[in-house]
Amino acid sequence: MCGLFGWMTTGQADKTRYDLLPSLTKALVLLSEPRGKDSMGISYMTQGAQEPTTLRVVGPARRGLRAMAEPLQAAYQPGVQWLMGHTRSATIGAVDVANAHPFLMGHTLGAHNGHITNYAALNVDVSKYTLPGCDSAALIALIDQLGPKEAIAEAFGTVNLTYSQPPWHHVVLYKE
Repeated sequence: MCGLFGWMTTGQADKTRYDLLPSLTKALVLLSEPRGKDSMGISYMTQGAQEPTTLRVVGPARRGLRAMAEPLQAAYQPGVQWLMGHTRSATIGAVDVANAHPFLMGHTLGAHNGHITNYAALNVDVSKYTLPGCDSAALIALIDQLGPKEAIAEAFGTVNLTYSQPPWHHVVLYKE
């Protein structure tokens, strides 16, 4: 199954070791790679930004990390609050960038590890969300639509996820 990883800063530039964040990210990516080699994605939030920045690629995490090296440098600068990442082992949906996590659905950014058996029956407003075809995107859209407690209650299967919503100050970790 997929891998979830991430980190949070102190929120105070003078108390955060930004110089260590590239090594920390690389270590977390490499530790998560065996959990999913189909695609990977990383999102990070910079203080003052309107929404998180998301980078996604197809292929193993090691290769993805190299492909993201230049744009990912912005995640290691003062003002970055958190980073969430995901390595995907595709079970539902094509192996493509559209199905790589994290997903930004409305005002909810999230990544999921597990299998939602009733994802096709979830009452997601398809006029509001573009679903790429995997169970995880439907779950993140439903969290945005109903709220986390209600969405998770409607989802049957395995639900382990990370998500964030405006004002984007924190990341919620949910483990079933």
